[in-house]
Amino acid sequence: LSVFVNFSVLGLFFHRTLALNLRARPGDDVTLSCQAPDVNITATEWRRTDLKDLQYVFFFQDGHIDSVKQHPSFKNRVELKDKEMKNGDLSVILKNVKKNDSGTYECCSKTENVESNITEAEPISTIELEVVDPDPGEFSGCRLNLNSLTGFY
Repeated sequence: LSVFVNFSVLGLFFHRTLALNLRARPGDDVTLSCQAPDVNITATEWRRTDLKDLQYVFFFQDGHIDSVKQHPSFKNRVELKDKEMKNGDLSVILKNVKKNDSGTYECCSKTENVESNITEAEPISTIELEVVDPDPGEFSGCRLNLNSLTGFY
């Protein structure tokens, strides 16, 4: 008995979680990447692992953002990178990051004809975000060389 397995089809049902580490500075906009199989996605949830179960970073369902249970610190700061979620792109942009945005973020999705609850779904991607203060030797992207300054005497 031989068994033939089409792994390209299995890829739709079994996926490896993408794990990334991101480092940002306060005030930066960061992209939290998430790539789902290109199927009919009906809901997308971004959550941070240390938030209460009933609060989330971002929730999108049936073509609309649902901000009812969104954690207050994320209101008006998170948006889909591609509002049409073409090719399964569920990435979001987190705007104006703050030090307290540091943490572990997970992306989950729900597709048509799947009866599971999205809050119980396994994450597609996990991102560890660290928001750090700029290096004290750095001056807003500009470097000042005191040795080359001349002035009036």
